[in-house]
Amino acid sequence: MPVLTQILSSLDTNSIEFTSFTGSEGISKPYEYTLTIDVLDHSISLANLVGSKVTCKISQGTITQEGLMQEYTGIVSKYRMNTDSQIRIQLMLTIVPKFTLLKHRRDSKVFQDLTVEEVVKEVLTKAGMNSGSDFKMKITGSYNKLP
Repeated sequence: MPVLTQILSSLDTNSIEFTSFTGSEGISKPYEYTLTIDVLDHSISLANLVGSKVTCKISQGTITQEGLMQEYTGIVSKYRMNTDSQIRIQLMLTIVPKFTLLKHRRDSKVFQDLTVEEVVKEVLTKAGMNSGSDFKMKITGSYNKLP
């Protein structure tokens, strides 16, 4: 049974408890995960939660045995909050890849004398993504520069 071993986020991880993690992935479709957590500290700030980076590390083993570790990283695109009790606040965080922010951009540009790899890298870096931490270029084959 999968076990959540770590959550890394802008929230104080000492005041949150993991409840569930679900999601969907598809071909030519960005992933979307829902991380449900209980927040024990009612004074926690949610002001900068949307857009913040979240990483969930989930082990396919049990707590006592080592298993395959899977890491899920993305940004919070939205959240829902339930306050059913005086003690806990339940948050359902929707986590998506950072590059989905590109769908909110409206610009156009003509690229000349660049390879496909150079065009993709330029678009992503100008959108605020960092090579290595936000994306990795894994090109097979060689491509000529576009005229």
